[in-house]
Amino acid sequence: MIRNYFKIAWRNLWRNKLNSFINLVGLSLGLAACILIMMYVSHEKNYDQFHEDAHRIFSIVGKFKMRDDEIRMTRLSASVSSQLKENDPNVEDAFRYYEYHQSINVTPNTANNKVFSENRFAAADANLFSFFSFELLKGSASDVLKDPFSIVLSQDVSEKYFGKANPVGKQIKIKQDSTYNFTVTGVMKDFPTNSSIKADVIISMSSLSLMKETRPLLVSDRFQGGSFATYLKLNAINKATTVANTAKRLDRLSNKESTSSYTLESLASIHAHKIDTGRFNYLNIFPLVAFLILILALTNYISLTTARAGTRAKEVGIRKISGANRNSLAVQFYLESGIFVCISFLIGILISIIVKDHFLELLNIEISNTFFFNGSFIVTLISLLVFAVFFSGIYPAIVLSSSNPIKSFKNKLEKNTGSATVRKVFTTLQFTIAVLLIISGIVMGTQLDFIHNKDTGLQRSNIIMIPVETSIINNAAAFRNEIKKISEVEQTTVSMNKMYGGYGVYFTSKENSSENYTVSVFNVDEHFIKTLAVSWYLEPEERTTFSEDKKIIINQKTISDLGLKSDPRGTKISFGNQFYEIAGVVKDFNYTSLETPIKPLAFFVSSEIDASKNMMGLFSTCLYIKYNSKAKLSTLLTKIENTYTNFDKTTPFSYQFMDDAFDALYKAEERLSFIFYIFIVLALVIASLGLLGLVTFASEQRIKEIGIRKVLGASVSEILVLLSNDFMVLVLLAIVIASPLAWYLADNWLNYFAYRINIPWWSFAIAGGVAIVLSIVTLSFQGIKAAIANPIDSLKTE
Repeated sequence: MIRNYFKIAWRNLWRNKLNSFINLVGLSLGLAACILIMMYVSHEKNYDQFHEDAHRIFSIVGKFKMRDDEIRMTRLSASVSSQLKENDPNVEDAFRYYEYHQSINVTPNTANNKVFSENRFAAADANLFSFFSFELLKGSASDVLKDPFSIVLSQDVSEKYFGKANPVGKQIKIKQDSTYNFTVTGVMKDFPTNSSIKADVIISMSSLSLMKETRPLLVSDRFQGGSFATYLKLNAINKATTVANTAKRLDRLSNKESTSSYTLESLASIHAHKIDTGRFNYLNIFPLVAFLILILALTNYISLTTARAGTRAKEVGIRKISGANRNSLAVQFYLESGIFVCISFLIGILISIIVKDHFLELLNIEISNTFFFNGSFIVTLISLLVFAVFFSGIYPAIVLSSSNPIKSFKNKLEKNTGSATVRKVFTTLQFTIAVLLIISGIVMGTQLDFIHNKDTGLQRSNIIMIPVETSIINNAAAFRNEIKKISEVEQTTVSMNKMYGGYGVYFTSKENSSENYTVSVFNVDEHFIKTLAVSWYLEPEERTTFSEDKKIIINQKTISDLGLKSDPRGTKISFGNQFYEIAGVVKDFNYTSLETPIKPLAFFVSSEIDASKNMMGLFSTCLYIKYNSKAKLSTLLTKIENTYTNFDKTTPFSYQFMDDAFDALYKAEERLSFIFYIFIVLALVIASLGLLGLVTFASEQRIKEIGIRKVLGASVSEILVLLSNDFMVLVLLAIVIASPLAWYLADNWLNYFAYRINIPWWSFAIAGGVAIVLSIVTLSFQGIKAAIANPIDSLKTE
């Protein structure tokens, strides 16, 4: 019997080729889109879940309130892990991880002594491979990071340095404040792409205390903020609050005046705090988009299947008279739907495999092939298939199996099942979804365009930022002077931080006040404000004094937030244990993403000579180069690079344009919105295919009526209007329903931005226009074909 069911199902699919093709294309595309979206979302939301004890591992985070702001300390002092392990029996094990935030020069002891620059460089406690489930390929898990100056390489880095040879026991030089020799003790498998801990080179934690640059990080024995990510493995997950209270108690023992609280965040939640807001918001939006596209594809299938119900009326009647009950018929039609969905699902998987690399490239993320064999992702795929089979088959099975056999012989199945009404509902739903997505896409594009063109209060164009490392310590001033001699260069300035790449934070208070505030801080030289064209709100009374010691420049926001007088020049505010006199005030400008409002800001300003000596010479800094707008960039960059390599032969030359750095803040939104646009087009294609199938069926059903009307003198346009009227009403209804829904969703998305547009009225007009035009084109494609057909062909035979 089952074999017979399969035969009949296949014959019906093959008999109605156009109908089957439309269904197959729409459903395959919809399922492919769902698979890709689910792959991305599942990867992002299953971070760190591959660890065996993931449910028992927590990251400890300190928090304290500073007026309206909550400051999170995700990095703590070196002694926090040992103190918690010693003082709370609920802590089974503890682990520290130190991540370098700049590239490190690595020189393997090989014949060519080639220098490599590694960006994923870290230090870890000796229990790394017992605490987590990372796989060690060579070396002993308990010993590889036990001794000072031991180093573990990832499989890729090991092959990059030493080829296929076993690197264990070989020497590697690490360049920091001095050059240190490390011994390779192990090789680890490359960390999974959905791991929040990512490193290619890991040195032992005990090495840090023997290196001049990192030794101060381990000195403090106080329970407080610091430089180390601290992970705890608990005996039981319900003891997290108890351990957090222990942390608070230990903190009070270190500092009685501390107001910090502590919380334990599960391993699964760490990634959500790390990724940028825009990208994380899309993790919530994309599953909804995937669901809507899937519903579009499935309703297409249901609409076209029930539309063909009347053509199978006699088949149903004969089966019932021959003894088939309703259940067996339902199984038959469910099986047909299942076969069709399974074929579409396989095609959808094939499409997703073909476009996967391009999709991930657009997202700018890496997902290893091993993830596709991850249990949770396989379960997700199976769930998708089961849902698609169930949803697509339930209504056709009910409709087609419930008919009266006598009426079936009279072709009255259509009238009695109410499937025409259902198809109207589905068509309205499809275009509601399409219009909803179009409006959302227009709003996204308009908001991103607004961000890129907004005046942020400083000059971003014609400025190159070059990171300068401490390796240039003895030649900093000479290097800067040589850069200034380049003919295309108009001005240079120095800052401790790259613009849009971070800033310092200080606690400050007004004179004769104990109330603390948080203020962002930039350490810059005297040319910074002029070079970046930051405008003065209150200019220093003496332009030469604002770079003097114990004087600062603030922004307008600092005046309002700290409650300073309208002209605060001469007022003193504290930073740390010292007071600084306000020399001037600049107008507010955006120094972070436009997703966040402008916050209080202060400049510690040095003279050019001091900046070259005490900033560029002692710390990793950023040199800003303002160049002539008529300069040929390729030539200019070659000159800058040649000058750079003359003074620093160990650190690779790198640069970034400031406007690129600003745009990079929104790369996630741009990439994800581009993918969103692709899904919009996909939704429109699927909706149009469904409409094409329905209008094709309608013209077939009314072929004799059309023939009679043509014989009586009806024109092509009149017949086209006849076929289109019902569908156009549904499209207009869809526009009315979608508009308020789209406004609500778009407004909620825009609320994530501190600077946002008002939803443009014309976005609704464009979305409605696109839906109407697309509908007319689709209806015309089949409607004209039916209208110009020879009426004799439709009327000469029954």
